[in-house]
Amino acid sequence: MLEQLLIFTRGGLILWTCKEFGNALKGSPIDTLIQSCLLEERSGAASYNYDGPQGAAYTLKWTFHNDLGLVFVAVYQRILHLLYVDELLAMVKHEFSEIYDPKRTAYSDFDET
Repeated sequence: MLEQLLIFTRGGLILWTCKEFGNALKGSPIDTLIQSCLLEERSGAASYNYDGPQGAAYTLKWTFHNDLGLVFVAVYQRILHLLYVDELLAMVKHEFSEIYDPKRTAYSDFDET
């Protein structure tokens, strides 16, 4: 099961996160992903294993929409091997890119999608 699914700009503005999960992540896997992979532009990888406090172990997978400057990230427990995450990210990327407007900062209407 996914722990978190979010969309943010390359500038760091979080545009949307799935509120359905409601799980609080242990540690800061998203911050670590940004510092360890995205800022260093390790674009060859599309997944990252995070080891956090209190035994937190997550896998983060992401994809970019380079033309729009967006990052789509899925976070799930490392013990799980979720085969659908890449396809889910591709679908979310496709659907969100159709409604994206650089002037907007919130996309609560994307919850239903």
